[in-house]
Amino acid sequence: MVSMLEGLEFVEIDESDLSKIVVEGRELKGTPRLLREIVPLTYQSNLLSEHFDYNIPVYFMFRDVCKAKDAKKIMESDLRYDITIMLPLKLGVELNKTAGHYHPFVPSTNVTYPELYEVIDGDAYFLVQEVDGDKVMDAFIIKAKKGDRVIVPPNYGHVTINAGLKPLIIANWVCRNFDGIYQPYLEKRGAVYYILKKFGEVEVVKNDAYTNIPEPVFLKSKANNMLNLDPQESMYRLVERIQTLEWLVEPQNHAEVFERSVIFEVLNDGSGSKELASGSDLQRV
Repeated sequence: MVSMLEGLEFVEIDESDLSKIVVEGRELKGTPRLLREIVPLTYQSNLLSEHFDYNIPVYFMFRDVCKAKDAKKIMESDLRYDITIMLPLKLGVELNKTAGHYHPFVPSTNVTYPELYEVIDGDAYFLVQEVDGDKVMDAFIIKAKKGDRVIVPPNYGHVTINAGLKPLIIANWVCRNFDGIYQPYLEKRGAVYYILKKFGEVEVVKNDAYTNIPEPVFLKSKANNMLNLDPQESMYRLVERIQTLEWLVEPQNHAEVFERSVIFEVLNDGSGSKELASGSDLQRV
């Protein structure tokens, strides 16, 4: 079944083949992330390496998705709009996730580039962390549903997790002038936490490759208020006021954007490692 992505009327998706999208009639093939690239980052890496097909895709990445008339404006603003489609797979007992990466420092600063995400369809966890070597300085998990926008602040790495039973479709705005840094996640066998789902219950397990790991804290994003966006309105519409996204390119000049209390609301106090939340529960967050 071919359908338009809600709020992105110029993008079509074929639900029978998630490896491609059609943008204004032009087919784009996604770059696949294969299971063999994710296995070393998983909770049950030994089990997965023995019993699964290494070459199956777990998600597809589509870079520079835009209307033809907007391409020059986006390029001149040093920005990029991407779409990622994550399959509703499980990695053993772990929920499907992205490889995880950090961003480099903005030249001549001690601030790394941030990123802005939107959940177009599905349910997600964004696992966000700040580390110094092995030591965890800060870590939290953001619950997000369709229509939510999430800001990954400067100096944090992040992993996205498909928390639901259907494909997770997300988009992001990001500065186009750098590549993600993946090696630190590979060296630590993944993020600070592994998010498992067993018998309908979500459990968060600490990754012992890190030290000083806090109990998991779940947050809800309040970025829609800061961005002045309605949940029913596509984040792509920011192309019409693209100058308001300057903080993605020059975050060192916009510290106010990243105030924790402004962009996040705490859902729990980090008192335990279990979160009783199925995909349907996320709809009520």
